[in-house]
Amino acid sequence: MAPPTVRHTPGGSTLEKGAQLMRILPEPDRAGSQALRVALYARVSTEAQVREGYGLSYQEEQLRGFAEANGHRLVEVVAEPGVSRTEFARPGLDRLRELARGRQIDAVLAWKRDRYFGDPALRAVFEREMEMYGVRLTAMDDSGGDRPEDRFSDGIKDLLARLEVARTRERTTQGTHQKVKEGKVIIPRRVNYGFRPNAERDQYEVDEDAAPIVRRIFAMIGDEGRSIHATTDALNDEGIPSPLSKCWSRSQIRKTIKDDCYMPHGLEELRALGVAEGVLASLDPEKSYGVWYYNRRTVKKWRDPITFANRTKTVEKLRSEWIAVPVPDVGVDRETVERARERIGGNARTSRAHDRVWELDGGILRCAGCSRRLVPRPNRSKRGGRMRHYYVCSDYASKQERCREVSYHRAERLEAEVARRLDS
Repeated sequence: MAPPTVRHTPGGSTLEKGAQLMRILPEPDRAGSQALRVALYARVSTEAQVREGYGLSYQEEQLRGFAEANGHRLVEVVAEPGVSRTEFARPGLDRLRELARGRQIDAVLAWKRDRYFGDPALRAVFEREMEMYGVRLTAMDDSGGDRPEDRFSDGIKDLLARLEVARTRERTTQGTHQKVKEGKVIIPRRVNYGFRPNAERDQYEVDEDAAPIVRRIFAMIGDEGRSIHATTDALNDEGIPSPLSKCWSRSQIRKTIKDDCYMPHGLEELRALGVAEGVLASLDPEKSYGVWYYNRRTVKKWRDPITFANRTKTVEKLRSEWIAVPVPDVGVDRETVERARERIGGNARTSRAHDRVWELDGGILRCAGCSRRLVPRPNRSKRGGRMRHYYVCSDYASKQERCREVSYHRAERLEAEVARRLDS
């Protein structure tokens, strides 16, 4: 039989690395096949990488060639498109756990070590978890040995991966700040209603289909004196589509009224907000402009101590830290905007508790499916109907559909059952 083709890579041939990996991987089952059973793991961080560059297809091709050249028996290819290496809770990793628990694999093989994680601490946790089932995490760029020097070399690669994550984040932030100072809008995931991105996707332009709805919202509250509740009902009764969901909500109307994108500003007002002179020179002094803010909020991140999943909380920064960017005027009269804001100025947001004492709130209850905390969720079966109270997994509104156990638990029954068990 002809010898397998050698693929040359920096630091030695593929066959040489394969021979080294064979020494550090678990021994195969001597009663069965001598081939090492491996699962191939391919991951990219963005959707663009799925389509181009070192995408999933490229990684899979390289991994298949590596496994075939070294006589490994391929069990499964686990692909993870568009998932960051900073995430610990991933469907692909869950699948690897299933294969390991089922004793179906001896090792996991990735294209590069940084395909697993960008944080050495997270890698250590997952590596230890897989070792409990006799499964080893490997990569094509591993040093290939089990000596202290080899482990040190692999550890350096893990630290470099973490450094690259931090540098990428820093470069992205600096580039974004520079664009904003030049008067460009960083197009958000949800464009402000009444606008749409321009062809270059660096500024807003007025959406002539949605702008009349914006003007009407301000007119109903500012000129006609309607309440937010009445305005919301009017839009829903007429079947006007909402930009976020099937129906308009009071919070959407409130945010629209308070958003400076719809408040006309003159050039002097823009200068007072800190808009650069170079940007002001490009504007028409006879026109008014709305204001879109960058750096208005920050996202605090931490890891759940139970699931190691990323947790985030959005916090508004001090107004002095906001960066103003002029956007086209959507066509609402300034006096109308001021009257509308004055009318809703004394409104207070309804408490989520709805005047009820939630005995098991505050993280006491945890979801059986994902270990996230259960949170209060009041709900009405229909408008004007009786309010019902539930505890539900905090992931109930997530579009990623991570948790499969999102169920509504009647608060009264659950609290009574907990009290009964504590007394027994």
